[in-house]
Amino acid sequence: MNTPKTLIAGNFGNGGVATVINVLMQTRLADYLVCQKPYIPASKQLNWLRFLFYYIYVYTFTLLTDRKIKVVHILSADRGSIIRKIIMLFIAKLLGKKTIINIHSCSEDLLYNDSLFPSNIIVGSMLNNADKILVLSKRWKEVIEKKCSNPDIEILYNPIKMKEQVFNNSETVKVTFMGRLGKRKGAYDLIEAARELKDAGVQINMFGDGDLDEIKELVSRYELENTVNIAGWISGNQVENAYKDSDIFILPSYDEGLPMSILEAMSYGLPVISTTVGGIPEQVEDGESGYLIEPGNIGQIVSKIKILAQDSELRKKMGERSYEIAKEKFEAEIIAAKLAKIYTELVS
Repeated sequence: MNTPKTLIAGNFGNGGVATVINVLMQTRLADYLVCQKPYIPASKQLNWLRFLFYYIYVYTFTLLTDRKIKVVHILSADRGSIIRKIIMLFIAKLLGKKTIINIHSCSEDLLYNDSLFPSNIIVGSMLNNADKILVLSKRWKEVIEKKCSNPDIEILYNPIKMKEQVFNNSETVKVTFMGRLGKRKGAYDLIEAARELKDAGVQINMFGDGDLDEIKELVSRYELENTVNIAGWISGNQVENAYKDSDIFILPSYDEGLPMSILEAMSYGLPVISTTVGGIPEQVEDGESGYLIEPGNIGQIVSKIKILAQDSELRKKMGERSYEIAKEKFEAEIIAAKLAKIYTELVS
């Protein structure tokens, strides 16, 4: 298949979009992808207008100087990201490129409240003018269909590189949370649940940035130092070691797209406890590869952790199924092959 050269534009830093792009760059698509990494001046006082200028300048310069680029694949998250990507889409259209908008939002209100004027016009215009829209799940397909009249909407899951399956059977069961420490990811709910897990033989390790000081203050106030470890942001081999040292993965989120942290946990064969939001029900098979709970339900967090903590065979069985699902649905080369087909069909 003769895959056309594609400019892939997204956030190159921390977070899910950056992880997706990094994974794709390790697949069969690597020879065809051009990654837009905008030049940012050294000044720490860079305001958003100057950032937008440099972002768009580098992007436009790349399109003008590399005439082999036929497709622009834009990965967009929420709010400020949407504003940047709207401009990028129309520049690409002006230069005659085929365009893909890949929605990675965690909130159904893509631009603050896009049911209100003028944000509904702005978001709708972007979606309707894209040659193709990619979404992360069936739920997100339903959401986007209500926001635009573009008929070319397709589900494309996030990719993950499979790792060596792990199974730990240590005396103290280690429960891992990986994500931004805040309300949206359910970090405060997990702290509340920990108050009822002091004698459950578990250690909760929380990795990520965000409300670190607030979370640490709660841990101290509730005297949870022996149950909860706030490890902060980690990267590289530290992430790998954290998953390898885990028995259970938990992400009690209120809003999500298709969380990369869950996919990473699955790629190591961990059972997952998470919520019924976004695309998570397409990642986790309730009762088979882990448990799905209602967001904000502290009692369910406690009960599901206790069930898995007390049954090593169940953890092993669910972890094996979690690994199988990741390999069957989300493995990076499977997703790369689907993307190559999408790129080729757009220009043919």
